[in-house]
Amino acid sequence: MSISRLNSTSDRFWQNEKFENIEGPITLEYENLPVMEALTCYMCKKPFSSPAVRLHCNHVFCKKDISNFISNGNIICPFCPKKILQTSYVIDKNIENIMDTLRIYCPNKYLGCVWIDTRKKLKNHLKEECQYVPYSCPYENCNFSGLIKDKMKHESNCIWRSYECMWGKKHFQGCQKDKEEHEKTCIYQPVKCSNPNCLEENIPKCDLTDHLWHCEHQTKDLDWIIKKSDYLFDLEEDKINKLKDQCKKNDDIINYLEDSIVKLKEKIKFLEKQRDACKESKKTQFYWNPCDKAQQLQLSHSNLVVKHTGDGTWASVRAIKAIPDEAESFYFEVKILKSNESWKYSCSVGICTANAPLTQDIPPGCRNEWCIFNNGSTNANHEEMEYNCKMKKNDTIGCYFDAKEGTLYFIKNDSYTNVNIRNIPLDEPLFPFVGAFKGTELYTNFGKKPFLFDTSNFIAVDNDQDHPLNS
Repeated sequence: MSISRLNSTSDRFWQNEKFENIEGPITLEYENLPVMEALTCYMCKKPFSSPAVRLHCNHVFCKKDISNFISNGNIICPFCPKKILQTSYVIDKNIENIMDTLRIYCPNKYLGCVWIDTRKKLKNHLKEECQYVPYSCPYENCNFSGLIKDKMKHESNCIWRSYECMWGKKHFQGCQKDKEEHEKTCIYQPVKCSNPNCLEENIPKCDLTDHLWHCEHQTKDLDWIIKKSDYLFDLEEDKINKLKDQCKKNDDIINYLEDSIVKLKEKIKFLEKQRDACKESKKTQFYWNPCDKAQQLQLSHSNLVVKHTGDGTWASVRAIKAIPDEAESFYFEVKILKSNESWKYSCSVGICTANAPLTQDIPPGCRNEWCIFNNGSTNANHEEMEYNCKMKKNDTIGCYFDAKEGTLYFIKNDSYTNVNIRNIPLDEPLFPFVGAFKGTELYTNFGKKPFLFDTSNFIAVDNDQDHPLNS
């Protein structure tokens, strides 16, 4: 019987199914039946793949072939002058059924498989039965390639197969190549007691010494007594060393707890001062002084909102009173409601003395002022520094003054910045102040409402040298 070898790379079994350890395309061999020519696509000259479609002119093609033909702009049947009507496609089930009844050889015939049956059964054969499907060892680092029929033999002997020690409760995991060496040195390997009369045979190697000291069949001569004394002494010494280590750990824990208690006491003390300061501030509330401001500034009824309504002059306003001498710290926040984005300098927040000028030329920055500008730069008594900490509309600028250290820290929204001004002289009263340029509007919170930033976090500064505020 002659064989017609046809390359059916688009065969439906191969196109729509994935078989383990098989990669397409494959070559299918059909028996050379008289109907073979009638079951070949006019275009690809291969057995019909699924689905096969029949045009209204009765010519039959693989659907993918005629679809590609039409997508290239062709509208006339390649074998007759009739126009192709795509809507007249008809899937020819009869051809598909006939193709499934054709007898076909296994694609692995040339590897030794002698299977031959209908094409419909090919899928199951390749997936479940064929022993000549190409096979690669699944274990990492193994490069073995062969056939499925070699799988069991290879994997039982593969040195890269997973290995787990049978004695040590999964204490060792590796490959078969490590098995022999590991079993020679495994401390959990079962051994027999060396005393002839002892019946213990499954003693873990690591427990053998302890067993021998207690074995009732052990010869207890003078040499044995000396060795056991040394052994017991070593055991007790190990216990003492462990107790010493534990005591040291306990001492470390106690020291840590004592340090924590000290820090908590300091924080409680700080919070108590904050509480007292809040009570005092309620008696004499801070607000902007309507009599100590530039004429370009307009204050709200509460004297907390500052709005620049004048010309292009930089204008400032001081608080109604100076920071109290007894206060160890002072904090307030300013929210930017409106900002003149066309100018580098739009607003400033900080502290100043009573003789600092209320109006300045652009760029601002005079003596007796310590502040931050919206562009991130600072003025420290007429010395400007640039920082990458810009503020814009709806941002809140926090200003924390540590009166003990003479340091002014700045907060953006609810986070620390790396911006601070140190060594501020304390020989004159210091007032909170804000400066603004035309078109700017600011709202100030002196503590009448909850602050956006938790000021209790500043207690960490005193004890943490790596704290951002100590940088």
